[in-house]
Amino acid sequence: MQMISLGRDSRTYHFRDTLKGIGGRFDFDSKCWLVPADRHSEAVRMISDRREMPSTLRLVQEHEPVREFPPTAEQALFFQIFEDSGDDIVGNAYAGTGKTTTMEMLARKFPRLRFLYIVYNKKNSKEAKARFPKNVRAMTAHALAFNGLDLGSYPDKKPRKGYDYTHLFSRIHTDAESLPGLVARQYMDVLREVVTSFEESIDEVITVPYRIRLLLSALQIASGLDLDKAIAGSDEFCAKNGTQQGYYITFLCNMRDFIRGKKRRNLIRFFEKTESQVLRDFVAHYSADAEVNGAVQGFLEQIERHARIFFRILTDFDNEVPMGFNTYLKLYQLKKPVINGFAAIMFDEAQDANPVMLDIIMRQSARKIWVGDRHQAIYQFNGAVNTIDDLIGSGATVVPLTKSFRFGPNIADAGNRVLDLKYRYFKEKYPRESIGRIEGAGKSKGDGKRVILCRSNVGVLEAALASKGPVFFGDCLPEECLRDMLDIHDISQGQPVRREESPYKGFTSFDDLKSEAETARDIDTCRAISILERYGAQRFREAVESLLESARSGEDAPLHIITAHRAKGMEWSHVTVAADFVMRFYYFDKKTGELLQRKFVPEDEVNLLYVAVTRAMDTVSLPLELEELLGF
Repeated sequence: MQMISLGRDSRTYHFRDTLKGIGGRFDFDSKCWLVPADRHSEAVRMISDRREMPSTLRLVQEHEPVREFPPTAEQALFFQIFEDSGDDIVGNAYAGTGKTTTMEMLARKFPRLRFLYIVYNKKNSKEAKARFPKNVRAMTAHALAFNGLDLGSYPDKKPRKGYDYTHLFSRIHTDAESLPGLVARQYMDVLREVVTSFEESIDEVITVPYRIRLLLSALQIASGLDLDKAIAGSDEFCAKNGTQQGYYITFLCNMRDFIRGKKRRNLIRFFEKTESQVLRDFVAHYSADAEVNGAVQGFLEQIERHARIFFRILTDFDNEVPMGFNTYLKLYQLKKPVINGFAAIMFDEAQDANPVMLDIIMRQSARKIWVGDRHQAIYQFNGAVNTIDDLIGSGATVVPLTKSFRFGPNIADAGNRVLDLKYRYFKEKYPRESIGRIEGAGKSKGDGKRVILCRSNVGVLEAALASKGPVFFGDCLPEECLRDMLDIHDISQGQPVRREESPYKGFTSFDDLKSEAETARDIDTCRAISILERYGAQRFREAVESLLESARSGEDAPLHIITAHRAKGMEWSHVTVAADFVMRFYYFDKKTGELLQRKFVPEDEVNLLYVAVTRAMDTVSLPLELEELLGF
């Protein structure tokens, strides 16, 4: 399809019959007419011949329809199950196996059925509208909620990037005292974390989640302790409680920073998985005193009450406080919407869906078709759950899609080695046969594009400093992260940090910052400091400023440098996996200086390495340490 945008001009309606006559259809989400590509020139000519052509007419070049290929045996089975049964279907699709193409082929095979196609982001939605047949309505889950709430009629309630909610503190916090030393911004950060957890859950009432309850208890206790002394005496505590010392020291440093007013981004989310044991050890060790427990309980009740007030303010359409994207998605879910008019709902990239999206879709009477790669679940830190894992065994019919057209046997072998690594780390969770294997059936594309995929934002900076020639970065680094790096530079030059929201606010000595980062085992800060010392302060600052000014070149540059998270759904001829992945799987032994393999690695990290490796069409290059880890 080609997309023809006619805007809101009243004369648009004069062209409706003309466009319908050549197979056009109006897309209500994008407010555009979609016209078959082979009739595009004719449409332009017919419209141009009309004297009252709307001044808002513009043409947007979109994708040509995907060429028709015969389905693979797995795809044919997928379509047969859809036709012969009324079951929900889970397409367990590996990298490059044609998830979107399978959905498109299904919709074309059943033209009399209407499908709702839920995609991950706006870019995917735009592409789907251009290539899918007219019996499919493609949109994101957030667009579904936006339209369902008629949010377009309330412009003040739309999300606003960087909005500061601190001014609401006086409206919320009127009847209780905060933690000692806790300022308004920090208190609102705690409330936002509680509300965020609620927005990522299917709960109907806000309560303080267990992990946040633990952390708030720890904050209350820590505010009355000498944390510097606790850090120094961590050996004895860890020996007594069986706590991993590295996690414990990091925990105490974050507690100390928060209480002293040095804001740490995502403080609460830092304590996940294994680190939650540190919270339990700490609270259990210090909360034996009944008076302390009473104070903690009172504070938790206060937080819960204030979080509910905060959410009511956010979702009140009579004020001008903007809602976040997940806030209006949650509000839509709480209204228990009924979505009619579709025979089936197709959900792409299902492994990254959050519980709220799932609850909205699971409540509908239409058939559900879930497609995703369980090994590409990389957003669990952001509230997503690996839906593919949950749906397998839930009664839905599972159809594997293992034949990849992106790459050949060599890249498939690298991807399978990462899956073998995943089994080694998580054999108790996954039987070997459930991990599966990829079959590489693709041929060389030969476009020559290269990419360096980095684990972190700091890794992108390091690769940028080492690169030569034109490079495309896109918008892979958020501005806040780059400002943090400039703060590190300023501290190294003896300059104070002026940004209130900086995680490095309060540091005046570069040596103190280095010592703190090493003590807290803050991988990204340590790496940024190492890069600054290696390249010099001036070159470090110039590189950060060039990234702030966005890319040095356009997308046609021969080299791209982005984070692996941003690379999801993309592909290049030649992929280099950056060195900053190494320390996610290894650590330096402080006593011997030896590089040792970590015994525990979060599943997200292994999945992210799998995503990075499988972006390649022709070749993939890995750091030596990862080659050895994968058995090359």
